[in-house]
Amino acid sequence: MKMELELVESLCGFQKTITTLDQRQLVITALPGEIFKPGDIKCVLNEGMPINGHPHDKGKLIIQFNVKFPKVISPDVIVRLENCLPPRYVHILQAATAVTACFLQT
Repeated sequence: MKMELELVESLCGFQKTITTLDQRQLVITALPGEIFKPGDIKCVLNEGMPINGHPHDKGKLIIQFNVKFPKVISPDVIVRLENCLPPRYVHILQAATAVTACFLQT
């Protein structure tokens, strides 16, 4: 199963409901400080598919997370983010070796 998370949910925690194949509602919770990156998975024991030969026993429900990143961030938000997040590494280059990077957005 796949679940989409907003960036704030992936960093600060969330509670979301999912519907199982047998139409039950499950609440999936991530506590603040439990960080999810794109592609991370979470397993929920005893909520997956029935185990072959044991119809009353269920396996793991596997949830893969997709984190939605914003397309742009305003400059005032960047300053606030920099105050909240760990400092970025600053590379000091000599003027003769500076290179301009080009990033392609999809």
